[in-house]
Amino acid sequence: MKKIKYLFFSAMVLFAGCVTSCQQEDTVAKAVLVSESLLDIAAENPEDVTLTVYSDGEWRTEAPEWVTVTPSAGTGTMDVVLSFQDNVRDGAIDNPRKADVLFRGDRLMSIAKLQVRQDGDKFRDLTATTFADLAALPLETFVMIEDALVVAVAANGFLASSADTHVFVECAENIPASGDKVSFYAYTDVLHSFVSLIDVERLEVNSSSNAVDYAENDITATFDGFTPSAISYVTLEGILNGTTLNVNDAQTATCVLENPSEELGISSLNGHKVRMSGFVLGKETTTVYLLPVGPIVDNGADEIICFSDNFDWVQPFVEADTGTQGDSMLDNVQYTVGSSYNIPGFEQKLTELGYEALFPSSKAIYVMTGNYLKFSKGKYTNGIRLPAMDYAGASSVILSFDWGVNIGSGGPDEVELEVVVEGNGTVDAGPFTHTAGDWEWQTETVTISGIDENTRISIRPTVFSGVVDSGYYRWFLDNVKVVAGEGGGAPVSGSVVFEENFDWLTPITTAETAGDAVGTDNPSASAPNVGIVI
Repeated sequence: MKKIKYLFFSAMVLFAGCVTSCQQEDTVAKAVLVSESLLDIAAENPEDVTLTVYSDGEWRTEAPEWVTVTPSAGTGTMDVVLSFQDNVRDGAIDNPRKADVLFRGDRLMSIAKLQVRQDGDKFRDLTATTFADLAALPLETFVMIEDALVVAVAANGFLASSADTHVFVECAENIPASGDKVSFYAYTDVLHSFVSLIDVERLEVNSSSNAVDYAENDITATFDGFTPSAISYVTLEGILNGTTLNVNDAQTATCVLENPSEELGISSLNGHKVRMSGFVLGKETTTVYLLPVGPIVDNGADEIICFSDNFDWVQPFVEADTGTQGDSMLDNVQYTVGSSYNIPGFEQKLTELGYEALFPSSKAIYVMTGNYLKFSKGKYTNGIRLPAMDYAGASSVILSFDWGVNIGSGGPDEVELEVVVEGNGTVDAGPFTHTAGDWEWQTETVTISGIDENTRISIRPTVFSGVVDSGYYRWFLDNVKVVAGEGGGAPVSGSVVFEENFDWLTPITTAETAGDAVGTDNPSASAPNVGIVI
């Protein structure tokens, strides 16, 4: 609602300017606005609606036959009344309908559009749609699906199959089991370039325990060049890192597991060499999205990951951010984002995950489109203390992370990073100067020796006092991983091996201004303070 008000205010300012410059030319309107842009009305006995038309001259209306505007024409600013016919056919409520009511002067720019949506019975007249026909339908088409076979289950839905065509169905609750045959209603959508279905209604399980056949298709050796033409079943081998499968010998392509079911036990296989099968839901640039299907073959630990975070958890916070967003590193653009402390839930999530800001009162942490974090702002230099973690009995660990430098109007910030240990431990490298180039990620790797269970690790700029510092030291962080080194063994039963990909930031970045300053957008993103959480 706030956005609409602000946009309307801006439009009125422009309108006022146009009136000032144009009102002497003739009486036909060159600027027309209407006080609403969208109306939702009832199917039966809809109430009349009064709106205000703002104009600098004469205007007229165009409306569908089921909408009446009184008066239908006028001069200058005045109120109009809209009345509506019942949405009924043959004595029963008809399908939902929508249409535009136009208020126009004599120029293309002087047309104001009001969309009217009238409720109806969306189930009326529906006949079953085959999966093969879905791709030809417009998005948001409401369809009926009958007796589709569930062949895989995700945390947020299921994959259904009919006549050798597969479609992912997003389903928030009452997810059916693999082998069920189901019927339901849903809207058409797209997921990773392939047709999908969302907003499921009236799902019914017709039968259970039906046979599900999977044809072996190992594409490990050809994964880099693999481009799916449809959702397909494949097998891959590699090392599991959080929800990313690093496919053996792959140089350019990445495999991301798409909302795997908790029943697969993905988290317990972190750092293990695995062989897994599943359905490819699509490919975007070099990233392949895989819905895994059990069982997963565990070929043993490749490395013991004490901590891993690729910041994917920031996605919901990016989506919740109400301000400017962008991926600075990808776009080579400086975006202005607001502190993530202003995004509901961010500060609480940061605390739950065990992270600590080194200069908490500065609130200078920002979630960025592309799923990574930005730190510091003018005179407020900030860093991050990683969560306490189980080092799996190791006397040393290897820390790796990607980082970038913000580029403002005066060029790149002159920031160096250092790894700081609290408690026992010695760092073998640093400080680090960014030499990879403008808006490029740079990877650092350090060994920390002589650690114990109380050792804490922080990453921060070398110019850091914990109070006000003179200058700009803005930087970006992604892909943090801590691997057990010398003396490391299997984690103690019941202990927590920390894994974090920062996907939880998404609701926060979406509620506040944010951008992806390092990675895709490449701007100096000024994100809001994340301290105020409602």
